[in-house]
Amino acid sequence: MHLRSLRSIGLTLALVVAGLASRPSVGQQKKSGGDKYALLVGVRKYDPNELRGLPYSEPDVVELSGVLKAEGYKPGNVVLMTQTAGADDTRFLPLAANVRKELKLLLDEVDEDDSVLIALAGHGVQFQGENESYFCPADARLADKSTLIPLSEIYKDLENSRAGLKVLLVDACRNDPQSQNSRDREVVKLESVTRPQRTPPPGGVVAFFSCSEGEKAFEHDELKHGVFFHFVIQALKGAAVGPDQNDVLVPDLVKYVTRQVKDFVREQYGVKQQPELKGTIRDLVPLVSLGPRSFSTARGTAQLAVLWRPIGESLAAGLKRPPAQPQVAFVVPGGGAITSD
Repeated sequence: MHLRSLRSIGLTLALVVAGLASRPSVGQQKKSGGDKYALLVGVRKYDPNELRGLPYSEPDVVELSGVLKAEGYKPGNVVLMTQTAGADDTRFLPLAANVRKELKLLLDEVDEDDSVLIALAGHGVQFQGENESYFCPADARLADKSTLIPLSEIYKDLENSRAGLKVLLVDACRNDPQSQNSRDREVVKLESVTRPQRTPPPGGVVAFFSCSEGEKAFEHDELKHGVFFHFVIQALKGAAVGPDQNDVLVPDLVKYVTRQVKDFVREQYGVKQQPELKGTIRDLVPLVSLGPRSFSTARGTAQLAVLWRPIGESLAAGLKRPPAQPQVAFVVPGGGAITSD
C-alpha cells in the first residue's frame, strides 16, 4: 500500500476517533469550563493512646493527587495534606485547624463555573446516641469533640461555596478505630461500626462514602491502599469509562467504584462493603478529562493520540480545519505513526 494511502487511512481513523471521543453519551448534558480544585486529606498516624494508625490513608491521597494533576488539575489547585507533606511545610499537616483553614481558603477561590473535590482518608467516629459523623484529623482527641471535624460542618462549607460541582469522597468507616491503649476507652462510647453521615448533604453537594450503614471499609496489603480509594484512583485513570469517552463524570465514578469494591471485598474477605452515594447533582461536570488513551491489542499496548496538522490538498481535497487546531497523528498498534504531512 502506498504511503499516501496509509496516511489517508490514518487521518480518517483519527478523525473518527476524535468525533467519538468528543460526543456525550445519550441523555447526558455535560457542562464544561472553569477550573478544578481539590483538597486531599490523608491521616496515617494518630496519637497511639487515641486511635490506631492507618498505613494506607496517606498513599491513597498521594496517588490521587498525582492522578488529578496528570489529568489536568493545576498543581496549585490541588492541596495535599499528609504527615509527610507536613514535614516539609507545617501548613499541610492534617491537623483540625489546618484542615479547616485550607478548606476555607480553597472554597473562597472558586466561582460558579469551577468544581471542588474533597477527599478524606482516615478514621471516622460516631458517638452512641448521635447521628453526627466526625472525621478524625491527626490531632484528634475523642474526649474533646472540638478536635474532630463534623461532616455537617464540611457540608455547610460546601453549601456556601459558589462552585458549580462539589464532591466529597470519604473513606473513614473503620471497625473499632480506638487504640487498645486508649485512655478514654471506658469514657467515650462509640458506635461499634462507624456509619456514613445520616443527614443528606445540601443541594449541589454529592458525598460518596466507602461503605454503607453497618459495614466497615477495608484496606488491602497487596493493593497498598484502602479498597475504596484504590478503585476511585483507577476510575479517574479511565477504567470507569469506555474508549469512546474522555470525560469521567460522577455517575461513571460511582457505578465503577461501587461494583469493583463490592466484588473485591466479597471475594477477598467474604463480607459486604457497598459504597454509598448521598445527594444529587444537576449538571454532569467532568471530574477529570482524560488525555491520550492506551489500548490493548494482540501485539501489545499502543497509545492513541489524536491531533490536527495542516492538511495538503492532495491528501484531503476540500477538507477544511479550524485554523487553531494542532496536528493529526495516528499511532498504530505495534508502534509507528502515520501523520498527515
